[in-house]
Amino acid sequence: MAEPNEYVTRFVSTRASRLDVAENELTGFPIVFNSLSLDLGGFKERIAPSAVDRTLREGSDVLALQDHKRETTSILGSTDSGSLTLTKDATGLRAKITPPNTTNARDLIQIVKAGLARGMSFSFRVMPDGQTWEELADGTLLRTITDMVFSEISVVISPAYLSTSISARNAQLDHRALAAYVAAQNPWKPSMAFRDRLVRAGLSTVARRPSSAFLVRERKAQDASFRVVRDDLEQKRRKRRARADKMLDLQVEMARAERKKRQ
Repeated sequence: MAEPNEYVTRFVSTRASRLDVAENELTGFPIVFNSLSLDLGGFKERIAPSAVDRTLREGSDVLALQDHKRETTSILGSTDSGSLTLTKDATGLRAKITPPNTTNARDLIQIVKAGLARGMSFSFRVMPDGQTWEELADGTLLRTITDMVFSEISVVISPAYLSTSISARNAQLDHRALAAYVAAQNPWKPSMAFRDRLVRAGLSTVARRPSSAFLVRERKAQDASFRVVRDDLEQKRRKRRARADKMLDLQVEMARAERKKRQ
C-alpha cells in the first residue's frame, strides 16, 4: 500500500459538491467528473469517470472524515462499516454518510444545514498509466486522471489545513508529476505559451529559452520596479534639496540681521 504522503488532496466547493443534509445523513459529490481545476502550478486537471472504477471495483475501505483529520471525533464513516456509501453517476462520485450519534457529528450536521461548510475533498494516488496529458490552444497543459485509487473523502469546514502540510505535499507531488511529463517528452516541442507556464512553475531548467512575450513581460515588470525605486529616490532628493534651501535662506536672514545690528 502506498504511503499517505503519496496521496494528493483536491478540494470541491460547496456549490460544486452539492453538499447537503437529508434525514441526518450527509450527501454530496467529493469527486466531480470532467470539472477543470484551477492552475496547479503549470497545469490544470480533470477527473475522468473511469478514474473511480478501480476503488469501487476492488471494494477498498474508504474513510469519510471532517477536514481530513483522522482523530476519533473526526471520523464520520467508512465503506467497510456501511456508514459511507459511494455511487457513481453522470455527475461524479456521490457520497452518502451516516455519521455516528456524537456531539461532533451533530454539530457538523447543523453547520452543513446552516450553509457554513466550505465543500468536500478527496485524497487520491494516480496509478501507472492512469493519466493523459494534452496541451490546449492557449498553452494550458491539461492532465486527465483516468485511473486512480482514493483512500478518503472529507467534509470541509475549515480549509485552513490546505495551507499547511497538505498543500505543501500537493505542491511537491504536482511539481513532480509535471517534471516527469516534461522529462518523458523526447523530442519535446512545446508551444511558446506552454514554455512560459513552465518557467512560472519553476521548471525553467527544462523549459529551454522562454518566449519573447515572456521576456517582454519580465522587462516591463523590471521597468515598473525600477520606476518605483527611481521615483522614490527623486522624492528623497527633492526633500533634501528643500531642506538645504530652507537652511540656506535661514543663514542668509541671520547674516542680514547680524549686519543690521553692527550698523
